[in-house]
Amino acid sequence: KVADLSKFDNGVEVLATLVEVGEPRFYEVCSECKRRVKEGTCPDHKEKPLAYAYVITGFLDDGTDNIRAVFFTDQATSLLNKEDKDIQLLREDKEAFIPIKNELLGTLLKATGRVNHNAMFDRNEFIVQEVDLQPNAKDELARLQ
Repeated sequence: KVADLSKFDNGVEVLATLVEVGEPRFYEVCSECKRRVKEGTCPDHKEKPLAYAYVITGFLDDGTDNIRAVFFTDQATSLLNKEDKDIQLLREDKEAFIPIKNELLGTLLKATGRVNHNAMFDRNEFIVQEVDLQPNAKDELARLQ
């Protein structure tokens, strides 16, 4: 249950509804090693061009509580059910995300991940490591019983 999560939980599954979705935020990374770049070039791969990674945040609610969920690049592609090249287009056309967001709201999903305490906002956040947009209802009921 979301209400039972603590900042020490790792590898936990949450079955919840996506009740809020933020637009993707893009940031520069090295196209070779995929590390975040802040000075305009990768210190290890100066000759390589930059690429863009992204993060999407939202809130998951399972009826006991809600928690902010963070979906980094690979998990965001799973959440949106889109290829990276299609998500990259949203960097230039933010309005194109609106219908995607509206379709996602209310989606029941199973997410596996870890809990991280965000000291700045003094709240726990769920760092998603896997997304299942079609959890099997029979399996979930059996697990709960």
